[in-house]
Amino acid sequence: MVGSLTSEGDLLSRGYNRGQGLSIGFSADWLLQNAAAQDFDITPVLYDTEQQRAAADRAVTLLIGRLVEGTDEPEGARAQVGTWWPHALKTALVLKNQHFQEERESRLIWVGVSWPGDLKTRVSPAGLVPYRACLFDKVVINNAALHPNNCGIEEIIIGPALGRQQTIAVQAQLTTHRMRLTIKRSEILYIAD
Repeated sequence: MVGSLTSEGDLLSRGYNRGQGLSIGFSADWLLQNAAAQDFDITPVLYDTEQQRAAADRAVTLLIGRLVEGTDEPEGARAQVGTWWPHALKTALVLKNQHFQEERESRLIWVGVSWPGDLKTRVSPAGLVPYRACLFDKVVINNAALHPNNCGIEEIIIGPALGRQQTIAVQAQLTTHRMRLTIKRSEILYIAD
């Protein structure tokens, strides 16, 4: 299961849902601690082909090492592949074409060998999509700069195609949840379709 993050908060190529979405800026420490507390990893995407090859080589070398160690028993090879499989998936999930490098993406990843008990589904145009939720309030960090109700959110950037009324709506929603944070408008010049 993968979630997408970027260190570029106001980047049009990330889409902004055709300019009509929001960019939500999180505290990196907050995200890392909450992800780790729920067995998720946050891993930078690899765009460089040499780095991708090196990551793939490390994964294959790890598999070979595990197969050499654990194949004395009849089910040894299957067990070793089972322990290697999550590592291989995590490696594959962070490889991306170099033309997307400006996104500076990191991915929130959870990989398991069986369906988790807390599996959820959502509807998409392609049908039901399974996912595992990552809670952003599992760990609360005592940080004077972050209000505890914010769940690690530091800022919200309003998409370039949204009007002033959407900024007011976002402010009202935040007030309802007693969240205090910076709201900005995107600096990108954009004309909606």
